[in-house]
Amino acid sequence: MRLNKGLTPYPVLSSMDDDYVRGSFRAEVQEDITFGQLKLSIDYMLDDPGLQRLLAQGKVSYVTHVECSLVGYRQIFSSKNAHEDVTIDAGNLTNEVEISTYIVATENIQGYHNEQFNVGFGKDASFDIWKGGILAIGPEYTIDINRDGKNYDKMADILAIAVDEGNPGDVWVDTEGDCLRLFVSRDLFNVYHRHKASDRYMMIQTFFVPAIMEVLMDMKEVDKDSDEGMDSYRWYGVFKKLLEQNGIDIEDIQLGTGSSKKNVGRLAQQIFKYPLLHAMDELERAERDGGDDE
Repeated sequence: MRLNKGLTPYPVLSSMDDDYVRGSFRAEVQEDITFGQLKLSIDYMLDDPGLQRLLAQGKVSYVTHVECSLVGYRQIFSSKNAHEDVTIDAGNLTNEVEISTYIVATENIQGYHNEQFNVGFGKDASFDIWKGGILAIGPEYTIDINRDGKNYDKMADILAIAVDEGNPGDVWVDTEGDCLRLFVSRDLFNVYHRHKASDRYMMIQTFFVPAIMEVLMDMKEVDKDSDEGMDSYRWYGVFKKLLEQNGIDIEDIQLGTGSSKKNVGRLAQQIFKYPLLHAMDELERAERDGGDDE
């Protein structure tokens, strides 16, 4: 989103015009796409004493605007710090993503004056800035979210949960087919469907994370032997591609415990975008809601 400078009746610090005779606002954005998450590392660089004072007073903040117009995604991230890390679910994005950077008023500012205003605005000119008004415009970046083929198949396309009527209560995974099928008892199946909307991440953590850990271990063993035909199934290709695009070969998967990012437990968490963390949020939210009802 590129701001139309003509919409602001007051000076805006920008490299695109001469509203300020001195000063600059820049932002460097580094991006990384890992396991379906777009991670942005943003460093803001402001060289203007007047705006720096407003920042120290909490009257303005740095803002990064992320937009993917093709799917209608728009999100604003604000920070008072010169560095900010942002994580976005890449499943919400496709093709080109535009990233714009600004300095924005967090409250109404009466009589704003800056010694670096261009004399064309008048001697000792001052302006009333409304909350949300843009005071500085930084660079704009465009990211191709699908570069290197990183438009992953969705987990929902290769995972399914099904009933094993003879199952007393345990869980097993059928890997013989294009879709991984997680078989559970009728009771567990009913529990899953009762809670999959309200406690989505808890259900993923409870049902699918352990199953995928088993699948990853099987993939490593099959990769050693290469005689079971597992690599012909669609789900296998999706997981192999996902791992390779994140710099992990199947043979490098580590079994057992340990802190390595190639450990099956950590890989399963990354594949599902850290469901344990989100599940804890769901529990805390449920506790708060329960407390409000008392």
